[in-house]
Amino acid sequence: MAWQIALGFFLILSASSNLFRRTLAKDYPGNPIVSMTMMYLFAVVPLGIVGAFLIGEPSLSNISHARWLQLIAGGFIYSSGFIFALKANEKLDAAQYGLIATLGTPTAIFGTTLFLRQGLNFWQGFGVVLIIVGSILVVSTTFSKSTLKPSKATGIGILSAVLLGVGFVNESDLIDQVGLSSYLIVGWGSKLVAFLIISNRRSFAIPNLVKQPSFKYLLGAAITLGLSRLCLGFAINQTNPSVVTGVSAYQSAATVLGSIVILKERTYLGTKIVATFVATLGLLLVAI
Repeated sequence: MAWQIALGFFLILSASSNLFRRTLAKDYPGNPIVSMTMMYLFAVVPLGIVGAFLIGEPSLSNISHARWLQLIAGGFIYSSGFIFALKANEKLDAAQYGLIATLGTPTAIFGTTLFLRQGLNFWQGFGVVLIIVGSILVVSTTFSKSTLKPSKATGIGILSAVLLGVGFVNESDLIDQVGLSSYLIVGWGSKLVAFLIISNRRSFAIPNLVKQPSFKYLLGAAITLGLSRLCLGFAINQTNPSVVTGVSAYQSAATVLGSIVILKERTYLGTKIVATFVATLGLLLVAI
């Protein structure tokens, strides 16, 4: 039951982080790279270090050169996914992005099937189709009335979902190979290094941003993100990554509920509810 409890906490914490991130992106747009760098610098990586030593003593000496290259690549993939997510949240409300983000589940499932050799049965495949249909429904709410094309933010959101799905597959493999405690140090550390490299000179603005009113939302997003990723890593370490992929994606339904009730983002409410139902049914089939 331990991994089920961890996934339950992940759903709550991840949805909370999504709501904080939406508020941050909407009210204080323009700094997605620096904002994500600050999240990892001030909360996510420190929480990872504490978690690593609580789980067990990390061992870095047995990590091969190939795994180090995989860690570096994974760091850039994940960091890019999170940066695009925050950028998309400037225009997409939490529910819209949350449902588009479910496209990361088919990406992760295909990846675990192809590269980690996890099975995918007929009903799971049908679930993937429903997830895609749910995402298409919510994408339709972002169409420009003049061109009948989805917005630029929608494209950024889809790219974010795919990158995070690929990052999940890579993360699952690395946790299996190097161990969870070691991954929390080097894996999360590689993401911070990637953020710092991508942000380049923009990171010099961090001291000024700490003093801004937006910092409380950033810190809330960072703490809930760090704790949610700890719970996710523990679940990956304890059971089949394909199961974790399916169950963890229920954060979209929790995010939609929070967007409607807490943030009061109620445009296209009927379409969002139908899309959530279809996508959630798909996620249920995937998790079977």
